[in-house]
Amino acid sequence: MGSHTTKVAAIAMYSVMADPRANLTHVEDWVRKAHDKGASFALFTEECITGSMNKSDMSLAQIREIAEEA
Repeated sequence: MGSHTTKVAAIAMYSVMADPRANLTHVEDWVRKAHDKGASFALFTEECITGSMNKSDMSLAQIREIAEEA
């Protein structure tokens, strides 16, 4: 059998707290950059879309609203 190599991009990006739309735009930009460099798979950190809301002083209702939007 022949060998196959998969190029993976590991991406640790800055996430804007509680702004899924902005963060998804950043994710899209990073995915394009990774693809342009030959990656066929991209890994992102947890909470990259919502920001680290568990470390915020937001109310549970605010967190739920943001999570639902994400």
